[in-house]
Amino acid sequence: MELVPVGAGGGRGGVSVRPRSAVDGGASSARGGQRRPASHMTELDGPETALYGSGPASGRRPHSAMASRPATTRMYDNTEHANIPSNAALEKQLIGQMRCIIKVLVKTGNRPYAGTDCEVMCRIKGHSRTTATHRLSTCAVRAGTLFRRGQTDEFAFQDWYIGEPVQVSIWHDAKGSDPNWFLEKVTVVLQNGQNFTFKCDDWLSETEGKRQVRVELVGPTLTSR
Repeated sequence: MELVPVGAGGGRGGVSVRPRSAVDGGASSARGGQRRPASHMTELDGPETALYGSGPASGRRPHSAMASRPATTRMYDNTEHANIPSNAALEKQLIGQMRCIIKVLVKTGNRPYAGTDCEVMCRIKGHSRTTATHRLSTCAVRAGTLFRRGQTDEFAFQDWYIGEPVQVSIWHDAKGSDPNWFLEKVTVVLQNGQNFTFKCDDWLSETEGKRQVRVELVGPTLTSR
Protein backbone atom coordinates (compact mmCIF):
# COMPACT_ATOMS: atom_id res chain seq x y z
CA MET A 1 0.00 0.00 0.00
CA GLU A 2 1.13 3.62 -0.59
CA LEU A 3 0.28 6.75 1.42
CA VAL A 4 -0.68 9.68 -0.86
CA PRO A 5 -1.24 13.26 0.43
CA VAL A 6 -4.81 14.53 0.06
CA GLY A 7 -5.58 18.07 -1.10
CA ALA A 8 -8.23 20.50 0.10
CA GLY A 9 -10.98 18.50 -1.57
CA GLY A 10 -9.89 15.30 0.10
CA GLY A 11 -12.53 15.24 2.84
CA ARG A 12 -11.08 14.87 6.32
CA GLY A 13 -7.57 15.72 5.26
CA GLY A 14 -4.43 13.82 6.09
CA VAL A 15 -3.43 11.00 3.82
CA SER A 16 -5.27 8.59 1.58
CA VAL A 17 -4.48 4.91 1.22
CA ARG A 18 -4.33 3.55 -2.31
CA PRO A 19 -3.55 -0.04 -3.38
CA ARG A 20 -0.04 -0.42 -4.73
CA SER A 21 -1.57 -2.09 -7.78
CA ALA A 22 -3.13 1.24 -8.76
CA VAL A 23 0.31 2.87 -8.67
CA ASP A 24 2.33 0.08 -10.29
CA GLY A 25 -0.36 -0.56 -12.88
CA GLY A 26 -1.63 -3.93 -14.19
CA ALA A 27 -0.37 -6.06 -11.31
CA SER A 28 -3.79 -7.45 -10.37
CA SER A 29 -6.38 -9.19 -12.49
CA ALA A 30 -9.64 -7.65 -13.68
CA ARG A 31 -11.52 -9.69 -11.03
CA GLY A 32 -9.49 -8.09 -8.19
CA GLY A 33 -7.53 -11.23 -7.29
CA GLN A 34 -3.77 -10.84 -7.05
CA ARG A 35 -1.99 -12.77 -9.81
CA ARG A 36 1.02 -14.92 -9.01
CA PRO A 37 4.17 -14.26 -11.04
CA ALA A 38 5.07 -17.05 -13.46
CA SER A 39 8.28 -17.67 -11.50
CA HIS A 40 6.20 -18.86 -8.53
CA MET A 41 4.34 -21.56 -10.49
CA THR A 42 4.75 -25.06 -9.07
CA GLU A 43 4.51 -28.54 -10.48
CA LEU A 44 0.88 -28.68 -9.30
CA ASP A 45 -0.12 -25.94 -11.74
CA GLY A 46 0.26 -28.13 -14.80
CA PRO A 47 -2.52 -29.42 -17.07
CA GLU A 48 -3.37 -32.20 -14.57
CA THR A 49 -4.27 -29.77 -11.77
CA ALA A 50 -7.90 -29.61 -10.67
CA LEU A 51 -9.40 -26.40 -9.24
CA TYR A 52 -11.63 -26.83 -6.19
CA GLY A 53 -14.13 -23.97 -5.75
CA SER A 54 -13.66 -20.59 -7.39
CA GLY A 55 -12.11 -17.20 -6.64
CA PRO A 56 -8.80 -16.17 -5.10
CA ALA A 57 -9.33 -18.30 -1.96
CA SER A 58 -9.51 -21.57 -3.91
CA GLY A 59 -6.95 -24.22 -3.09
CA ARG A 60 -5.20 -26.46 -5.60
CA ARG A 61 -4.74 -30.19 -5.34
CA PRO A 62 -3.16 -32.70 -7.75
CA HIS A 63 -5.81 -34.36 -9.89
CA SER A 64 -3.79 -37.38 -10.92
CA ALA A 65 -0.31 -37.97 -9.59
CA MET A 66 1.55 -41.12 -10.51
CA ALA A 67 1.80 -42.20 -6.88
CA SER A 68 -1.93 -41.90 -6.30
CA ARG A 69 -3.30 -43.34 -9.53
CA PRO A 70 -5.35 -46.51 -9.01
CA ALA A 71 -4.03 -49.77 -10.32
CA THR A 72 -5.09 -50.52 -13.88
CA THR A 73 -7.19 -53.64 -14.46
CA ARG A 74 -5.55 -55.70 -17.18
CA MET A 75 -7.58 -58.15 -19.24
CA TYR A 76 -5.76 -61.40 -19.95
CA ASP A 77 -7.91 -62.50 -22.87
CA ASN A 78 -5.40 -62.57 -25.73
CA THR A 79 -2.37 -64.60 -26.74
CA GLU A 80 0.08 -62.00 -25.48
CA HIS A 81 -1.03 -62.55 -21.88
CA ALA A 82 -2.40 -66.07 -22.25
CA ASN A 83 0.10 -67.71 -19.86
CA ILE A 84 -1.00 -67.10 -16.29
CA PRO A 85 2.15 -66.80 -14.14
CA SER A 86 2.84 -69.71 -11.83
CA ASN A 87 5.40 -67.96 -9.62
CA ALA A 88 3.89 -67.74 -6.13
CA ALA A 89 5.27 -64.29 -5.35
CA LEU A 90 4.06 -62.82 -8.65
CA GLU A 91 0.67 -64.49 -8.21
CA LYS A 92 0.30 -62.79 -4.83
CA GLN A 93 0.97 -59.40 -6.42
CA LEU A 94 -1.68 -59.99 -9.09
CA ILE A 95 -4.50 -60.61 -6.62
CA GLY A 96 -7.14 -57.96 -7.14
CA GLN A 97 -5.42 -56.51 -10.21
CA MET A 98 -6.08 -59.06 -12.95
CA ARG A 99 -9.25 -60.46 -14.44
CA CYS A 100 -9.51 -63.48 -16.69
CA ILE A 101 -12.05 -65.65 -18.46
CA ILE A 102 -12.88 -68.96 -16.78
CA LYS A 103 -14.54 -71.77 -18.70
CA VAL A 104 -16.61 -74.41 -16.96
CA LEU A 105 -17.68 -77.72 -18.51
CA VAL A 106 -20.60 -79.43 -16.76
CA LYS A 107 -21.44 -83.03 -17.68
CA THR A 108 -24.81 -84.51 -16.80
CA GLY A 109 -24.84 -88.25 -16.14
CA ASN A 110 -26.13 -90.71 -18.75
CA ARG A 111 -28.88 -92.42 -16.82
CA PRO A 112 -32.68 -92.24 -16.79
CA TYR A 113 -34.15 -88.93 -15.59
CA ALA A 114 -30.67 -87.47 -15.03
CA GLY A 115 -31.42 -84.11 -16.66
CA THR A 116 -32.94 -81.04 -15.05
CA ASP A 117 -34.51 -77.72 -16.00
CA CYS A 118 -33.66 -76.00 -12.71
CA GLU A 119 -31.46 -72.94 -12.45
CA VAL A 120 -27.91 -74.05 -11.64
CA MET A 121 -25.43 -71.83 -9.79
CA CYS A 122 -21.68 -72.24 -9.45
CA ARG A 123 -18.82 -70.74 -7.43
CA ILE A 124 -15.14 -71.67 -7.72
CA LYS A 125 -12.54 -71.36 -5.00
CA GLY A 126 -8.88 -71.00 -5.96
CA HIS A 127 -5.55 -70.63 -4.18
CA SER A 128 -5.78 -66.83 -4.45
CA ARG A 129 -9.47 -66.07 -3.99
CA THR A 130 -13.03 -67.23 -4.73
CA THR A 131 -15.16 -66.20 -7.68
CA ALA A 132 -18.56 -64.60 -7.41
CA THR A 133 -21.65 -66.79 -7.71
CA HIS A 134 -22.55 -67.28 -11.38
CA ARG A 135 -25.93 -68.41 -12.72
CA LEU A 136 -24.86 -70.82 -15.44
CA SER A 137 -27.88 -70.30 -17.67
CA THR A 138 -26.76 -66.68 -18.22
CA CYS A 139 -23.23 -67.55 -19.36
CA ALA A 140 -23.76 -70.53 -21.68
CA VAL A 141 -21.44 -70.57 -24.69
CA ARG A 142 -24.03 -72.11 -27.05
CA ALA A 143 -27.78 -71.72 -27.26
CA GLY A 144 -29.95 -74.73 -26.52
CA THR A 145 -31.46 -76.75 -23.71
CA LEU A 146 -29.09 -77.19 -20.82
CA PHE A 147 -28.37 -80.12 -18.51
CA ARG A 148 -29.85 -82.89 -20.65
CA ARG A 149 -29.08 -86.53 -20.03
CA GLY A 150 -25.50 -87.40 -21.08
CA GLN A 151 -24.81 -83.86 -22.29
CA THR A 152 -21.77 -81.67 -21.63
CA ASP A 153 -22.57 -77.97 -21.42
CA GLU A 154 -19.93 -75.26 -21.73
CA PHE A 155 -20.02 -71.97 -19.87
CA ALA A 156 -17.68 -68.99 -19.70
CA PHE A 157 -17.60 -66.03 -17.37
CA GLN A 158 -15.23 -63.23 -16.45
CA ASP A 159 -13.92 -62.99 -12.92
CA TRP A 160 -10.86 -62.13 -10.86
CA TYR A 161 -7.82 -64.32 -11.23
CA ILE A 162 -8.21 -67.09 -8.64
CA GLY A 163 -5.08 -69.17 -9.20
CA GLU A 164 -5.46 -72.94 -9.36
CA PRO A 165 -9.00 -74.05 -8.47
CA VAL A 166 -9.28 -76.25 -5.39
CA GLN A 167 -13.04 -76.42 -4.84
CA VAL A 168 -16.24 -76.10 -6.86
CA SER A 169 -19.54 -75.32 -5.20
CA ILE A 170 -22.50 -76.14 -7.43
CA TRP A 171 -26.23 -76.25 -6.68
CA HIS A 172 -29.68 -75.67 -8.16
CA ASP A 173 -32.86 -73.98 -6.94
CA ALA A 174 -35.05 -77.15 -7.06
CA LYS A 175 -37.85 -75.14 -8.70
CA GLY A 176 -37.99 -76.79 -12.12
CA SER A 177 -40.34 -79.49 -13.35
CA ASP A 178 -37.38 -81.94 -13.19
CA PRO A 179 -35.70 -81.11 -9.88
CA ASN A 180 -33.64 -84.32 -9.77
CA TRP A 181 -30.25 -83.83 -11.48
CA PHE A 182 -27.46 -86.36 -11.73
CA LEU A 183 -24.14 -84.53 -12.04
CA GLU A 184 -21.24 -86.56 -13.34
CA LYS A 185 -18.37 -84.01 -13.25
CA VAL A 186 -17.34 -80.37 -13.51
CA THR A 187 -14.21 -79.29 -15.38
CA VAL A 188 -12.67 -75.85 -14.86
CA VAL A 189 -10.57 -74.65 -17.80
CA LEU A 190 -8.04 -71.87 -17.23
CA GLN A 191 -6.65 -69.67 -19.99
CA ASN A 192 -3.22 -71.28 -19.78
CA GLY A 193 -4.70 -74.57 -21.02
CA GLN A 194 -4.92 -76.38 -17.69
CA ASN A 195 -8.04 -78.43 -16.99
CA PHE A 196 -9.12 -79.23 -13.44
CA THR A 197 -11.76 -81.97 -13.31
CA PHE A 198 -13.93 -82.37 -10.21
CA LYS A 199 -15.82 -85.68 -10.01
CA CYS A 200 -19.30 -85.84 -8.53
CA ASP A 201 -21.24 -88.91 -9.77
CA ASP A 202 -24.18 -88.17 -7.52
CA TRP A 203 -27.67 -86.72 -7.48
CA LEU A 204 -28.45 -83.13 -6.68
CA SER A 205 -31.96 -83.80 -5.47
CA GLU A 206 -34.23 -83.51 -2.47
CA THR A 207 -35.52 -87.06 -2.95
CA GLU A 208 -32.65 -89.02 -4.56
CA GLY A 209 -29.14 -89.98 -3.44
CA LYS A 210 -27.98 -88.00 -0.41
CA ARG A 211 -31.03 -85.74 -0.71
CA GLN A 212 -29.10 -82.52 -1.13
CA VAL A 213 -29.26 -79.98 -3.92
CA ARG A 214 -25.79 -78.57 -3.29
CA VAL A 215 -22.38 -80.24 -3.40
CA GLU A 216 -18.84 -79.08 -2.63
CA LEU A 217 -16.41 -80.79 -5.01
CA VAL A 218 -12.71 -81.01 -4.03
CA GLY A 219 -9.62 -82.95 -5.06
CA PRO A 220 -9.49 -82.13 -8.77
CA THR A 221 -7.59 -84.08 -11.40
CA LEU A 222 -5.23 -81.89 -13.42
CA THR A 223 -4.88 -82.38 -17.16
CA SER A 224 -3.52 -80.19 -19.97
CA ARG A 225 -4.89 -79.71 -23.47
